[in-house]
Amino acid sequence: MDLKLENPNPRFPNFSNAVRVEYAPGRGRYTVAERDIEVGELIAADEAIVGAIDQEYSRSNCTNCLKHAKCPLPCDKCSGVVFCSLQCRDKAMSTFHKYECLYSDLVSKANIGAWRLGYRAMTTQPWTYFLQKKDFFLSRNEKAGMASDYIYSSKDLNNFHSLVTHDGSADKQAPELMMQAHVVVFLLRLLKKTGYITSQNKGGELSEEEIIAARILHHFMRAAFFNTHEMTQILKEDEDWNSNKMIRIGRVTNPSLALINHSCDPNYRRVSNGMKTFGFAIKPIRKGEEITDIYCDPFSVSDYQSRHKRLAKYNFTCACSACQQKWPTLEQINSQLDGLHPKAYKLPQNKINAQAKRIVRAEEKFTSYCRDAARVAKTLEEREQITKLATSTLNEHVKLLQRPHQLLIYWENQLHNILIHRYAAKVRRCTYNGTTLLMPTE
Repeated sequence: MDLKLENPNPRFPNFSNAVRVEYAPGRGRYTVAERDIEVGELIAADEAIVGAIDQEYSRSNCTNCLKHAKCPLPCDKCSGVVFCSLQCRDKAMSTFHKYECLYSDLVSKANIGAWRLGYRAMTTQPWTYFLQKKDFFLSRNEKAGMASDYIYSSKDLNNFHSLVTHDGSADKQAPELMMQAHVVVFLLRLLKKTGYITSQNKGGELSEEEIIAARILHHFMRAAFFNTHEMTQILKEDEDWNSNKMIRIGRVTNPSLALINHSCDPNYRRVSNGMKTFGFAIKPIRKGEEITDIYCDPFSVSDYQSRHKRLAKYNFTCACSACQQKWPTLEQINSQLDGLHPKAYKLPQNKINAQAKRIVRAEEKFTSYCRDAARVAKTLEEREQITKLATSTLNEHVKLLQRPHQLLIYWENQLHNILIHRYAAKVRRCTYNGTTLLMPTE
């Protein structure tokens, strides 16, 4: 299903008009709620400007749109990739794959991770494009989109260029910087070998054009490194959303979604389908509150030290509530509704029992409707109903309980799993004459 925003933000069309983008020195751009946002509300719909399929899925998923190819079409010249349609093949062959063809396996074996997206960003346009705009691409502007007359689209390469790169960060060590330099030289040679750049150097020295290309490429590599999301597809074991298995298939850069900052207890979750990503509020977000994504495991499954060690590569120290208050992991937080300390509730003592009964009724209604799990896969109406019931049950818990609490985490995850079940790309195992394959399914 191709979801669309009902009321997109006129200046940031990949967000709904419930989202406002702000800027602060030392913090950069970030997103806040322009109005109250309800649980389950679609607030972002974005198509990545660049993406790359993981090597493991390069023969089953389209290298252009990342979707599982039901009838894979090969490249005319190499066996390193497949496409799902003639349209995808033509598009890739006219841009990035033209400069990777015959070298796809070599690039994958180089194990350069998200830096590969920097190469692909560059090859979305001919080299003459960058030469004509070299002053722009050699400069930096991490405030793009903040002018009142500017429309910030994720498909605009200028906005990819504007993403945070943490240039000049003092904590980068010589081995890491040396690795970046080696990869730039490797990719620059690939650009020359495939005919993207035709400038010839003299005496082994890089030409002026090659130096310009190397500087732009290095910047794009860093933009991709700090602003990349994993893309997944769902392996359906049966019709119950709780049995779905999430499989990573690649990575993408979405210049709009990259503006959403991190929290170890996020209020927004992503659902991916090929190159498209949909963002939903998973908590009530009040007007003026920051909208947050997650860059590592949440507080419920990873302790404070482990999270901050993982986040160190992003050059910031997380100051979310979970970190400031050192929330414990899931096993150590409250799991029951009754008998808690008064501060664990949002309501006064004389209203707790009544709200607890509303929670029990909401859970029973949800469980009754879902008892036959196969129902959720049959009709659009049933899928919508299951989403509404999960949202309602979560809202009832939110009215009563302060964070952190196991039941809040459980119902947020349930709602996210249902949204994944509805909107994510899905595959199923199919066996033909003793051979098991993964095939796309609705």
